Amino acid sequence: MADHKALYDNYIIHIQRILVKRIPSFKCLVECAPKYIKHKHSEEMNQKSKKMQMGMIFESEVSNDGIVKVLQHVQQYLPTVGKDEKVKIAEQEIVGERAVNAVKSMANG
Repeated sequence: MADHKALYDNYIIHIQRILVKRIPSFKCLVECAPKYIKHKHSEEMNQKSKKMQMGMIFESEVSNDGIVKVLQHVQQYLPTVGKDEKVKIAEQEIVGERAVNAVKSMANG
């Protein structure tokens, strides 16, 4: 039942946004309509992002060894989960057949 209530509340927010955007007489209420739907990551999303220079990586993307070296270099910039345990790069985040194959070869050791 809580899911239905949350879905209903989300629909209300969407409808409010559509009304103030599409109907000229409601334009004055644009400040009253919420800009974002609250969710469990809202607080985290409100924090300013940290940006850093990652530098140039002089490895070939054509070879399997080159992709592995690129992935190992990028891995150092990912946050840690626990005691020196790195977050693993998901295959879905890597574009290209060579990169997916490189991730699989790294998993095999």
